[in-house]
Amino acid sequence: MNNKTTLPLIGILGVAVVGSTLAVATNAMRVGTDEYSFFDPIIDVSTLVNALYVEDPDAEALQRGAIEGMLEELNDPYTTFVPRRDTQDFSKDLTGEYVGIGAEVQIRDGWLTISSPLDGS
Repeated sequence: MNNKTTLPLIGILGVAVVGSTLAVATNAMRVGTDEYSFFDPIIDVSTLVNALYVEDPDAEALQRGAIEGMLEELNDPYTTFVPRRDTQDFSKDLTGEYVGIGAEVQIRDGWLTISSPLDGS
């Protein structure tokens, strides 16, 4: 091959390599952001509230409200969010172990009344 055909061929090859690399990188970036695009409006609102609200908002309360709102939309009484700081107590409640006198109590006619003993007590 002579220089007249080699240089254009190298140029075309270089453009093809750079083009395909950019195409792959752009596609990877688009795929990566699609899964997080759900959060874009939430982040936008949070940014505006933090920038424009008269008082300093309680970030934890805003986060808790957003989570509770999402779960409320499920209309499922059994779906709940347990904050990380409460998970140990929540897990303990799910074990079925209890401490006490071993009786079920109810309020009857304004009085605390033992209604039945608990099994195994």
